[in-house]
Formats: sequence, structure tokens, C-alpha cells
Amino acid sequence: MENIEINQKINKYDIIHPKCVIYKYTELETGIYYIGSTTNKKQRHSNHKSDFYNENLPSYNKPFYVELRRQNKNINNCSYEIIKKYYDISRKELSKHEEEYIKLYKNDELNCNKYSAYTGLTQLEQIKKRQLEKKEEIKEYNKKFMREYYELNKDKILEQKRKKYEENKGKKIECHICKCSFLYHNKHNHYYSQKHKKNFDLFKIKNNIID
Repeated sequence: MENIEINQKINKYDIIHPKCVIYKYTELETGIYYIGSTTNKKQRHSNHKSDFYNENLPSYNKPFYVELRRQNKNINNCSYEIIKKYYDISRKELSKHEEEYIKLYKNDELNCNKYSAYTGLTQLEQIKKRQLEKKEEIKEYNKKFMREYYELNKDKILEQKRKKYEENKGKKIECHICKCSFLYHNKHNHYYSQKHKKNFDLFKIKNNIID
């Protein structure tokens, strides 16, 4: 019987590492800190410095680095403390232990760990999850900004709306899609009507328009 070689893709998070640590970076003047884990202390130290200084890296905007820069502090002014050592465990198991320590300090206002170390998701799934969370954060920020802007400029906004209403009072608009006309102030109702949506879909098909 011939030997059949089976190539299996090895998940790097399942590889066993002989020595790993959970560590804590603490800024010496402010006391803000970051809890992390690594299988290679020397390389992780180097990565922290690169992440802090290199604006082209995605990790440049990690909460810990952002907070350091906000307070005009430097990554080189941080102490390094080993919280726990582990032997012969996988990166996945190490991340689980790291998450336990992050949760332990989660209510400390000096803690700059804003993301979970272990979620049970793949790296790609975590990235997509964070992108979605970021999108929602931006959405909420914009809503809050618009509410505050409206309250501060309420009289001005209402006056602009009144002026616009008077300027367009009785004005008619023609819809070339539906071959009909309507008052300017009814344009929102028309463009969101089922009739217009249906005609617009037919228009796109007829003219080979792809969204």
C-alpha cells in the first residue's frame, strides 16, 4: 500500500509553545496600563514600540497607545511586569488566560484593554466584529452630534427650513422615471413610494445599471 501524504493546514493558535507569559505594561507617571500575552518577550517588546510609533500600522490606534499619546506619554516610559508564566500551552489557551486577567481588571479606569483577548472567534471574524462595532460607534456618535447641533442651532435651522419652504411653495418637480409631476414638498413621499421604487428597478434593468 502506498503511503499517502495528507497535507493539513496547521492553525498557528494550536501550536504548543514551551514558555509563555501574561504581562502588564504600566506608564510610570499616569499609572495607565495594558495587559497582554506573548510567546516571545523580546519580539513583543519590539512590536509594542513599532506599533506605538508607526502610523501606517493598524495597531497604531490601539486604545493603550492612543491614551499614551493623548497624555503626551511615551511607550519607553512604561514598566514591564510578568503577571504569570505558562509552559507548554497553545496560543489559544494563553489567550484564554489573558482574557481572565483582563476581566479581573475590567472595572479599573486605568485599564486600557478595550478588546477581548479570547472570544472563540477566528482572527478574521474578530476583525469583522470590531469593524461592525466601530461602525456602530461612529453611527451613535453622529446621532449624538446631530442632536446636540440641532439643540444649539434650533432657531437657525427652523428659520432655514421656513425660508426654503416659502421659496419652493407651489413649485412642481417632474420625475422622469415615473413620468409624473408632484409638488416640491411631496418629493420625499414620491421617491420612497412603491410606485417609484418599482419603476426605478425597471429603469435600471432596461439600462443595464448595476448597483
